[in-house]
Amino acid sequence: MENKYEVIAENFPSAISSKVCYDDGQLRVFGCMSSGAHAVEIVFESVVFVRIGDEGGRLRLFGEMGTVRAGVLACAHSDLLEWLVDESLGARSPEGLSHYVLMIGEEVIDVISDVCPVISSFSGS
Repeated sequence: MENKYEVIAENFPSAISSKVCYDDGQLRVFGCMSSGAHAVEIVFESVVFVRIGDEGGRLRLFGEMGTVRAGVLACAHSDLLEWLVDESLGARSPEGLSHYVLMIGEEVIDVISDVCPVISSFSGS
């Protein structure tokens, strides 16, 4: 299966690191500047799956994207979503679920959710 990506939010150049907070199904991801101040906040009110990795471990992703770079991508025809359904032995259905890819600093964060993210940028981003 070939993944396809749609840019949801442009790259966050002032965010050099991420801070990830997960509590009771809600995911909050902050893109932080070198000063520690938040440049962007991405909130999912409900998530099914989260995977965090270093960009060096996602070279295939960057190859599939070509020259496109973004802060948040939506992934159509997701291998990860297909894997999740298989891994759950069919308890999970792909219906209503979407795969998002967040790129902040050197981190790549995959999120499978049944809701779209709310993205808030702060001054300096």
